[in-house]
Amino acid sequence: MKLPDIDVVIQAVGQDTSSASMSRLLLELEIGEVDFRRYPFNLGGRRIWTDSEGSLQLEFKDIGLLKDIPYHDLDDGPWVLTDAIFWGVRKNKRAYAGSLPHGVSFSMLRPHVRERLAVLGAGNAVEMGFSGEVDIWWVSGLELTVDFSGPGDSIRCVSVGIPVDRTHSQA
Repeated sequence: MKLPDIDVVIQAVGQDTSSASMSRLLLELEIGEVDFRRYPFNLGGRRIWTDSEGSLQLEFKDIGLLKDIPYHDLDDGPWVLTDAIFWGVRKNKRAYAGSLPHGVSFSMLRPHVRERLAVLGAGNAVEMGFSGEVDIWWVSGLELTVDFSGPGDSIRCVSVGIPVDRTHSQA
């Protein structure tokens, strides 16, 4: 599989399948909307695509889930890229071999990732997850998430996506 340039991926996040940036990403991946499959548990208005290695995962939502559009049939698209997930090494699977967002690499430890993002002006991470193993930053209007729940607190995955409203998830 040809790996897309990381800037192409980042530019496509938050864009729908009719946009030039999304068209470029799909072209670089040599895929089309027909390659998107239904989301697990058959959630309406959602699609997913994963490369053959299982190292790059793209998640989509029907635009009707994100915007109030009169007379829109859910599951007809256009599809908005909500998250691009780059997976590290997992049981019997290789890590994503391309560049990761904002110069992060799977070999970095948590302090190094935090230092890297601080240099970029992203500020301090917000810790999430059951044990605080996930760091989240907001960079250039997108959410950057690094999950440190891999073996030995290594990076399990890195994702870039549209911001998620978590105001109701905090108790």
